[in-house]
Amino acid sequence: WEAFTQSEAVVFENGMGYQRIPGLVPNPKERCWFIVESQQHEPYAVYESSPDEAVSLIAECFHFEYHLVARGF
Repeated sequence: WEAFTQSEAVVFENGMGYQRIPGLVPNPKERCWFIVESQQHEPYAVYESSPDEAVSLIAECFHFEYHLVARGF
């Protein structure tokens, strides 16, 4: 991921930064790639989702790293 020319990482102290995702993207209902990182399951799982749907899934899970990527990159 360090090789992407356009990326951004933000850390929120309360651990609830994922709840801000819909306000950070142009359209929270637009389809995107939801990439779930796992050291145990490589290659990483890639799901089609929307930012709104991803937030709901993240809220139900234990901490993990993820990426939301526009379908057209």
